[in-house]
Amino acid sequence: MNAFEIHRSKVVQLRRMPNQLKTARGIKQKGWLTIELGLALLVIAVLVAVAVLFYRDSQRKNSVNNNISEITFVASNANAKYGTTGRYGDVTTDIAVRGGVVPAHLRVPGTDEANNRFGGVITIEPADLTGTNDVLEITWPAVPTNQCSDIVTGVQSEFRVITVAGAEVKANGALLDLAALEDACDADAPVDIVLSVGRF
Repeated sequence: MNAFEIHRSKVVQLRRMPNQLKTARGIKQKGWLTIELGLALLVIAVLVAVAVLFYRDSQRKNSVNNNISEITFVASNANAKYGTTGRYGDVTTDIAVRGGVVPAHLRVPGTDEANNRFGGVITIEPADLTGTNDVLEITWPAVPTNQCSDIVTGVQSEFRVITVAGAEVKANGALLDLAALEDACDADAPVDIVLSVGRF
């Protein structure tokens, strides 16, 4: 190879070098862009997951508070309307619904029935506790297990006896049995809560 050919090959190599550098920089920049994009997507996914969890928890708390308010409303109205006159024995669900004991927004339009927020049919009927027809039993059905314990603890001071899924969690004249409550609420399906209201 003569000097001219050597010179020409060096010139060709030098001309290619900027293109090779540009290609190397491009590959490096594409690698960083991929990493940055991946990190951004990861951060977005984490933020979305946190927002979904917060929303679900907020919805659950709102549902618990609404149910506590509605159950307390029914209990205080039933006591005020029928307890002072000693007329628990004459009360039926139809009478209680028509009499406004149950909040109006829970009443099924055109009927004498009422459903709670979970779609369960609310029933109100007299029962015997220490005497004949001395309490009204309010059945609050289809309560999701993740709200059961919070609802019961929120309303327990208004009621003489409470059962959850058939298990007594508050006996007459006793405190709420927290262990029994958590066991009863720890079910695979929604549970029915039965609350006995009457003059203490």
